[in-house]
Amino acid sequence: MEETKTFYLCAECSKDIYLKNYVKVNAKSKASCTICLNEVRTLNISVDTEIVDFCRFLIRYHFPEYDYNTHWGGDDLPQQFYSDNPIISHQFADLDNRDIEVEEFLYELFDINNYDSKIDLYYGHDESGRGLFPEAIKNEKSNTWRAYKTELRNKNFFLLEDEAKKTFSKLLDDLTIKLNSGENYFRARIGYKEKKEEVGISSVTIKVPFSNDELSSPPVLKAKAGRANRQGVAFLYLASDSKTALGEIRPHPGHYVSIGEFTSKKKLTVADLRFIDLMKFYRDDKKLQLFKLLKDLSEELSIPILPEEQENYLVTQFISDVIRQLGFDGILFNSSVSSGHNLVAFNADNFVFKTGSSNLIKIISVEFGYKATEYHIDSFLERAIEK
Repeated sequence: MEETKTFYLCAECSKDIYLKNYVKVNAKSKASCTICLNEVRTLNISVDTEIVDFCRFLIRYHFPEYDYNTHWGGDDLPQQFYSDNPIISHQFADLDNRDIEVEEFLYELFDINNYDSKIDLYYGHDESGRGLFPEAIKNEKSNTWRAYKTELRNKNFFLLEDEAKKTFSKLLDDLTIKLNSGENYFRARIGYKEKKEEVGISSVTIKVPFSNDELSSPPVLKAKAGRANRQGVAFLYLASDSKTALGEIRPHPGHYVSIGEFTSKKKLTVADLRFIDLMKFYRDDKKLQLFKLLKDLSEELSIPILPEEQENYLVTQFISDVIRQLGFDGILFNSSVSSGHNLVAFNADNFVFKTGSSNLIKIISVEFGYKATEYHIDSFLERAIEK
């Protein structure tokens, strides 16, 4: 009788953030990871059906169908996982001597031969003929987000609030955390003030950093529209560290920047959008739409918008105010400029400036990350023709 093989996966070889989190939480015992062969804490994928279902779903999450459907010019599964990919490491140890074992591992991990799975990888046929899933799920905006964006262009925001409160009151139950009193956050502002100092019989003017109210949220009448606030509404935007605070204001070389710390005065209830666990949403289409909505909000809060694109703040401002009306004191979200995170506090009075914490720095240089952007028209059709 042929012995049934057992396969294992470690967190280090799990690249997708949701998969990595699941393995970290659930890996209880040590075994040799099938990918790296290291003896570490691993998950037995041969008995954990949850991870197998989830990994199958991650194919749809990260790839458009034409990447893995040969009818549309893609490569047959599991070829995608022998090269760099967003789900698992492709660095299979001793692959030359384990090629059959690795192939079996991939088929089991991604449940490739399960044609009865409720997680569809292939669109199949409809009245118009053969179809496909043209977009990776991670790149799809939620239907609710698109609806808000359309309606907020044509309706007063308060006409949509009641329905939005019903949606978010349940949705945020698992994303509610408490910030303790005494927690420190950072805030930066371009500029400084001048101070005259007496030196002997003469005086000199020196640059000193802003502090206290000068570093806090602007007066209501001067508050410009931001990611979470409408014009004329003053929220306090804070960062987890000075580097993140500096990056968020995007200074240029030659700028002087004042940076200071603010401390929470009491325990605060905040919506934490830093990690929205896909594992809790992927099995149900309705729940998946809710995940997309939270992911859209988190990403849109994190990503800077150009001045000519200010209209894109309509939805983030609307949802942020709905969250405020539900009794939250603020929102935590990731930064797009560093590994830190940001906090938008709805009431600046919940924080106090930390005396003596302000510093003045001068920006010497700024580094930019970039990538080439290519546009392909019907690229999957071209690939299918080439095949």
